[in-house]
Order: sequence, then structure tokens, then C-alpha cells
Amino acid sequence: MKLRPFLFTCLLILACFMVGCQDKKEIENAKQKLNEYCLKLPTSSYQSSNRKYMFDVTEDGTDDLCTSVFFGSGMPRVAVVVYDYVNDKFYNLDGFLMNYRIDAVKNDRLEIVAYTENKEQSGTVKFENDVLTFVPD
Repeated sequence: MKLRPFLFTCLLILACFMVGCQDKKEIENAKQKLNEYCLKLPTSSYQSSNRKYMFDVTEDGTDDLCTSVFFGSGMPRVAVVVYDYVNDKFYNLDGFLMNYRIDAVKNDRLEIVAYTENKEQSGTVKFENDVLTFVPD
């Protein structure tokens, strides 16, 4: 009879380990899908080694994958791409006259820098109605 609690504990630990492995595999697959998306942007110079950040931009309770990407030819620019891998949706913070890059995740926010040749502004992003918007500090 003393063996049952031990076996139950072992099964519980194994189940937790398996869920953790699944999450890691799911995130690795999501990173690959994010890489593929960014590489398909017109004349993208994105590299799979570009930094990826985990932050819940969509506020659905699960962290999203976020990265910055340089692309374009006539109007080259830097944009922020957010991949909500749970819902399999991509969102871009992009502007023809403004560049956006991720600076960091700190103080419970995704910190963004918006810039042109002459001006730079720090801020974050707001997600409303399936659209990313830059919110300056």
C-alpha cells in the first residue's frame, strides 16, 4: 500500500516533465514559423539568429514571440513582428516613415524604440482590435 503514493508521485513528476517538453517543442516550432514568416517579407534581411522575445502582447494569458525585422527595397524599414503561436496569427508594427525595433522586455512591458533618421522615441505597444499601435512614453 505504501507503494501507491510513491507511484502516484512518480507519475505526476513524469506528466509535468512531459508537458514541459511539449511546451519547449511547441515554442521551437513557433520560432521556426516566425523565422519563415519574416524571411518571406519583401527583400527581407532577417536571419533566424535574430533575437526573439517572449511577451504577452495580445494579453491572452500566453506569451507571444516577438522580433524585429529589416525589410523592403524602395522604402527599407525596421518593423516589429509579433507571433501569437497559440492562435497562429502574426501582427506587425510597421510604418513607411517610421522604424520600430524591440529594445527589451523589462518592467512588465515590451519596450519599443520608434525612430527616423533625425528622431528617436521610446515607448511600448498596445494591442487593440487585432492591431499593434506604438504608444510613446
